[in-house]
Amino acid sequence: MPNLTLTMFLLKDSITNPEDALDPDKSRTAIQLADNSSVWGTLFVGAQKRGIPDWVGMLNQFLVEPVVDVYSASIAAVLIVWHEERYFALTFGSGRFLLDPRACVRDFGLKVTLNRVDPAKLRSMDSKVYDDLVVSTRKQLSRSGAVANFELDVGRALLRGVTGDANDGEIFKRLTGASALRFTTELSFSQLDDILEEVVAAYEDTTYQANFGWIDNVREVNEERAEELDGLLETALLQPDAGGAYLAPADVVDWTEIDAFNYTGGSSGVEYQDLSLPAYVAIHIGKGQPPDIAALKRHRVKVRRDGQPQWRDEWAVYECIVWETDLNGRKYVLFDGRWFAVDQQYAASVLGYVASISVDPSGLPDGTVGEWEEVYNAAVETADPATYALLDRQLFTPTGGGSQIEFCDLLSSGCELVHVKKRSGSATLSHLFAQGSVAADLFLQDQGLRAAVRQNLTTAGKTGHAALIPPDRPVPNDFEVVYAVLVKPGRRAWPPPLPFFSAVNLMHHATRIQNLGFRVSIRHVRLN
Repeated sequence: MPNLTLTMFLLKDSITNPEDALDPDKSRTAIQLADNSSVWGTLFVGAQKRGIPDWVGMLNQFLVEPVVDVYSASIAAVLIVWHEERYFALTFGSGRFLLDPRACVRDFGLKVTLNRVDPAKLRSMDSKVYDDLVVSTRKQLSRSGAVANFELDVGRALLRGVTGDANDGEIFKRLTGASALRFTTELSFSQLDDILEEVVAAYEDTTYQANFGWIDNVREVNEERAEELDGLLETALLQPDAGGAYLAPADVVDWTEIDAFNYTGGSSGVEYQDLSLPAYVAIHIGKGQPPDIAALKRHRVKVRRDGQPQWRDEWAVYECIVWETDLNGRKYVLFDGRWFAVDQQYAASVLGYVASISVDPSGLPDGTVGEWEEVYNAAVETADPATYALLDRQLFTPTGGGSQIEFCDLLSSGCELVHVKKRSGSATLSHLFAQGSVAADLFLQDQGLRAAVRQNLTTAGKTGHAALIPPDRPVPNDFEVVYAVLVKPGRRAWPPPLPFFSAVNLMHHATRIQNLGFRVSIRHVRLN
C-alpha cells in the first residue's frame, strides 16, 4: 500500500461550526462522511475552475495553426473533522483557499513538526529575519542534517517552517510544519482517528525545547493583550509615516513572478511596484474610512503575477504589517498577523550589547536636515582633508570575483573605517551593518583588495591614508569599524533607540566583526 500524504490545519477553539471556518465568498457543496469513517466530518468541494492558459493566446499569433481545445482546471476541497473537542481541516487540491485563514491556528504545523522531527534529520528550514527589510529564506539540504548544517543564525532568525524525517516513524515518516502540517504516514485513511490522536499529542508536547528552545526568545501574546496592542496600532496608522509600521510579504515569494501590487479598495487602474502601508491607508482615508483592525484583517493585499491579467487576493493586510511598540515597560512586535512579546532577558541582552558599542560621535561633524550620505561624506572630507579620505561609492572587486563592495565611506587617519547611513523610513540599516562586516572580512583576508584600496587612495592624493592599508594581513585591533547613523533628533532621549530587530541585526554583524579582531562602534550623528 502506498504511503498516505495529508495536509492538515487546526481550527481555533472559537470555531463551533465547520461553515464558520470557510471563506464566505467562496461557493461550495457540502457532503457528509459516511458511517464507515473513523471520524465525524464534512467534505466541502469548491466550484471547479476551467480556463484557457495565458500562453495559448500569446503563442497562437505566431503559430502556423492555432493551439485549440487546451484548458487548465483546478479544484478545491476541504474535509473538516471533529476530534477531541477540536475541529481539524484537511485540504485537497487548492483547498486551503476555501478556508478563512483567520480560523486557523498559526504555527500549529510548526509545533507538531518540531516535537516529532528527528533534529539530526532535517531537510528544509524556512526563516525570516526582521529588520528595515524582512528577509525570507528557505534553505534545503541535499541530504538530511542538523540545524547547524543550515548555518541559521538562531539569534535573529525566526523559524517559520521545517521539513524533516520523523524521530520514530511509528505514525509519521516525514513532516513539514508551518501554519499547516503536511505529513507522510504508512497508516491508511481509515485510521484517521489514530493519526489525529498522535497529532494532538504532538501539538501538546514540549520536547521541542531540548533542541529548538531558542524559538521562545520571541513568544505570541494572548488575545486580550493583542487587542490592547491593536488599539495602539490603529492610532499609529493615522500618523504620516504610519508610526514606523511597514508592509512585507507574508510568505516567501518569487519576485520574478510578481508584476505589481494593489489593495482592497484601490483603483483597478492604479498599481504599486512595492508594498506601501501609507499608500494603503491613504486609499481608505480618501474614502473617509480610516482602516481599523477589522478592516486590516478583512482587506487584502492584491498581487498580479507576470503573464496574468487578473489580481489575486494574496494576504490579509494585517498579516503583512511589521511594527514594534512598547507597553508597560515591555517590547512587543507585530509580524505575520500576530503580536509577539520579546523575552525580557533576550531583549536586555540585545539592547545592552548595542549600548556597549554606542559612543559619542567625536570627530564626526553634525549634518544638515535633508542631506543624504554622499553629500555628508564629501563635506566631512572637505572640512578636514588631513583626517578623512573619501571612499564613498568607490567599488572594489574581491579577488576571485564576487559582488563588488564599498570598503568604507570614510577612512580616518586614526584607522577608523567609517560606514555612513541616513536613517529614514526607507533607509535600510541592514545594508549598512552587512556592509561593515563584509568589508572587514575582506580587508583581513584579501591581499588584492587591499592593493586596490591603496591604489585608489594614492591616485586621489591621499598617500598618508594609503600607507595605513598594509600589503600584508593587517593587525585587526589597530582598526575600528564605525557605523555612523545620520538622524534628526526627536523629542525622545538621544541617541534614538534602534528598532529592535535592527538592534538584533547590528549585534549579529558587530559580534562577527569583533570575532575577526576589529574594534567596532555605532555613532549617531545629528542632522540639524
